[in-house]
Amino acid sequence: MSDDPYSYGVDYLSQTLGLPPEVARGAVDYMYRNESKLDPMATNPTSGAFGLPQVLGSRKTLMLSQYGSQPTYKQQYAFIADELKSGKDGGNTLAQLRNAKSERDAYGIWGRSYERPGPADLTKALSRYGGDGGGSMTVRHPSGIDPETGELRINIFPKPEEQPIPGVLLDNLLGGRALDEPAEG
Repeated sequence: MSDDPYSYGVDYLSQTLGLPPEVARGAVDYMYRNESKLDPMATNPTSGAFGLPQVLGSRKTLMLSQYGSQPTYKQQYAFIADELKSGKDGGNTLAQLRNAKSERDAYGIWGRSYERPGPADLTKALSRYGGDGGGSMTVRHPSGIDPETGELRINIFPKPEEQPIPGVLLDNLLGGRALDEPAEG
């Protein structure tokens, strides 16, 4: 197994849980992008959430009691795998991951089922991956350039049958601005 936290996590979760590598990659990518950047000592200064998966409460207490106050990333992946196999993650995350069809599906499942952030944080996290973390996302710009402002107008539809979601972050396209925020300068 590789010795960097990202590659190790993909290999470990894939081998330990019997997941396809692309599914394990979706889970690890969610933690990297939204939780801890895979820093095993990451601590949220506001909530006190800790480690790769930013655990709180009884989950944090259990991890620290098993591995001490400075668990390595390898120990934290073992903790995550044990939680998933035992169902102690509070959901059916492992069953959902085993049914995932892609890295993107797994990314969404990890956010919704294992991490369980608040609605605003989940929306932001899933938008970093291009939508709802599963299924398709359509970007439509029926009128192109707005004649009054000269700005390109883009409507985001997570799925074709849904209404536009204002304020979805498009980090790469808009430099971290929401669609309803004006550009600076």
